[in-house]
Amino acid sequence: MTVAVCAVFAARTVASLTEAEIDEIPTRTAPREIVAPAPAPREKLDPEALVARNMFCSTCTPEPGLTPGPTDSFVPDAQLIATSIGKEPVATVHVRTSDVQGSWGLGETIPGIGTVARISYVSIDVTDGQGRVGTLSLLEKSSGGRSDDGAATPTPAAAADPFNGRIKKIDDATFEVDRSIVRELVSGNVKLAGARISPITGKDGKLSGLRMFAVRGDGAASKIGLQNSDMIEAINNIKIENANTLLGLVAQLDTMTTVELAGTRRGKPLTVTLRLQ
Repeated sequence: MTVAVCAVFAARTVASLTEAEIDEIPTRTAPREIVAPAPAPREKLDPEALVARNMFCSTCTPEPGLTPGPTDSFVPDAQLIATSIGKEPVATVHVRTSDVQGSWGLGETIPGIGTVARISYVSIDVTDGQGRVGTLSLLEKSSGGRSDDGAATPTPAAAADPFNGRIKKIDDATFEVDRSIVRELVSGNVKLAGARISPITGKDGKLSGLRMFAVRGDGAASKIGLQNSDMIEAINNIKIENANTLLGLVAQLDTMTTVELAGTRRGKPLTVTLRLQ
């Protein structure tokens, strides 16, 4: 009997505990919808302020009225006509503002443009008085014709021939020439000559003549029939062995009537006769 009573109490105790545990189990609720906050509006950038601002300084504020400084380059108002590369590189340039055209070497100043700093096969660099560098290229379009937008650009008027009436061709080897032109040629006036002259020396180092190069079609040298690579070895039958030959020619120009240049052209004899006027 005692055992039975204990069994009944034990069964009731277990049932009570079971009901309590069931009551403590939490009930599930539906998940809440999470709403993301709306993004804050982004500040619109001012492109002008962005350009004026120093990108390397995060705290700097551009000064009012600040404008970009001068650039280190410029566009020369000129046209590159030709270049000659050798021991003495030269460039032929036409200056549009003054209509001056001539040949200049490294370190020489092109009037109104600047000093020649570099000469290559297709371009040159010039430096102006402010230290800026400009480039002229043979690949650029000439000033005449049409531009890329189809608009016609004016073609500059042809410059007057400075040798008109001063050099007259009689035949391929004979010319009537103003004696002042010959004096300038012998004195080494490169601009008037439109050519460069380099000395020819033998194995013993002695002078044996003069070689023409960078001859321009509009220069005096070309007008009297000289061409690139022509070698002048004698003047009036006197071999060119030193500078005294040229100095003697200058001293006698006022009394001479004819100057004869003798040499070779591509391995063949060359003779040019100048009748002085």
